Amino acid sequence: MELQYRYYQRNTINHSLDNFEYNERECICLPTGSGKTVIFAGLCAELIQRYPKLKIHIAVHRVELFNSTLEAFKKINVYAAKVDRSVKMKPIANITVCMAETLHRRLTKKHSSWNVDDVGLLLIDECHLGDFFKLLPLYKKIRGFTATAQYVRNVGQSLSDYYHTIFVPTTISTLINEGHLCSARTFAPSIRLGRNDVKTKGDDYDMTDMGNKLSDIKFIEQVVNYYHKYKGQRCIVYNSSVKHSKLVTEALQQAGCPCHHLDADSTNRKYILDWYNKTDGAWICNVGIATTGTDLPKTNIIMVNRLVKSLNLYLQICGRGSRIWESKNTFLILDMHGNCLTHGEWSDERDWEKLFYQKRKKGKEGVAPLKQCPSCEAVVPIQTKVCQFCNHVFENAANEKEVVEYDPILVEYTKVKQKAETFIKTAVDRNHKLFSVIYKARDYYYAQLEAGKINEEGFRNNIYIVAELYYKEQGHDKMNIGHKKFIEKFIDDFLHSKLPQDIKDQVAEIYSPQAVNVIQHETSDIF
Repeated sequence: MELQYRYYQRNTINHSLDNFEYNERECICLPTGSGKTVIFAGLCAELIQRYPKLKIHIAVHRVELFNSTLEAFKKINVYAAKVDRSVKMKPIANITVCMAETLHRRLTKKHSSWNVDDVGLLLIDECHLGDFFKLLPLYKKIRGFTATAQYVRNVGQSLSDYYHTIFVPTTISTLINEGHLCSARTFAPSIRLGRNDVKTKGDDYDMTDMGNKLSDIKFIEQVVNYYHKYKGQRCIVYNSSVKHSKLVTEALQQAGCPCHHLDADSTNRKYILDWYNKTDGAWICNVGIATTGTDLPKTNIIMVNRLVKSLNLYLQICGRGSRIWESKNTFLILDMHGNCLTHGEWSDERDWEKLFYQKRKKGKEGVAPLKQCPSCEAVVPIQTKVCQFCNHVFENAANEKEVVEYDPILVEYTKVKQKAETFIKTAVDRNHKLFSVIYKARDYYYAQLEAGKINEEGFRNNIYIVAELYYKEQGHDKMNIGHKKFIEKFIDDFLHSKLPQDIKDQVAEIYSPQAVNVIQHETSDIF
């Protein structure tokens, strides 16, 4: 059987083939539901055709991903050996699919017959996860696939610390517009747990504490009420702890809901997932299972019944409902505790290239301002005048209060955009170029920085947004790498000039003449 590729799948394979000899470690960012296993299979098949002696290892972290990857190779009649803990012998095959932990043990165990000297490529699914990082030093050439090219474990690190380049073939909004993914409607109930009401543990929430608080009867009853409202539709519920999930499951079952619970220790995982796919109106309550590698296209509703600190995890969860199925072209996100007010909506455009290189920082992200419809609880942009879901008319849309839960000192995109339009109009009217625009933006936002209205991150983000909007005004889709480097250096140089002399001396060596020359050459067209 020959695989039928969508255009972006074909482009991704071609890109990987063309750059196989040059790039050592590349991150490929594709949305959930875009068909990464198809790309895996097609890429491996064509690499083997081009390099018949090439050995490829594919590492996954979930049983579901393990099985779906093997199935993709079967469909195109390409043999791929499978290695899990039950397989003891090193397989003789061009392509080997492995569980990550098993692969690492085989490669590092003393006197093992396994080695990577004859392995020309490692492919990783969900490469943003820390499970795979210990494999990276063992291989020379790596391609990592992820839906969220952002590293979230350690403050001060980025995914670019582990991969050299990034390739972004398409976006969620593009796939929705082209009919490859379902669009989403997002609702956030007014009765919810506050983000400051839960203890933290390391870089995440304390799941036990969260589970105990979410086990309050008012939150359980709210889940049951939504079951009665959407009875007959398939739903995946993402809970906080095993105890919490079992309580929600029990309450739903008592209300007549066909519902099962899943967690990492569930021995009947395959049975429950098969039951879900075959049963109309089925619900699954889970903890940490149905996030990656689980293909449940009949899902109508995603219920995020917990707080989610990680943008990566939030997008993975919501993306489980995005697959097209028969007459299904939209799905519902019931964001029970308002995560979208921190992370933005699932389908929002995100600059993954920027996030790929961005170091993780403490604190919250700035998102496009949102508000909540008082009638149907839909989450809509702040400027909305009439709710598209229930036709509620907002009395004063311009002065509507934002229901955001992020630090107000960070950038608010809508406000910046309005100010940027003033800068851009002046520049266009006078035939000025980018350099003039960012000078005006710099002076304006530095005054805000000094006044304490924004912080340094807000200052950087605001100038970047102004530059990006100006570039779009000139008819371009987005800024190229040279322009981005120019903006970053422009900001760094300016902030550096404001430092005391003793600090300047300490960081003076950051910029070499060679680096400056490269940046000026790449951005010469903007002056």
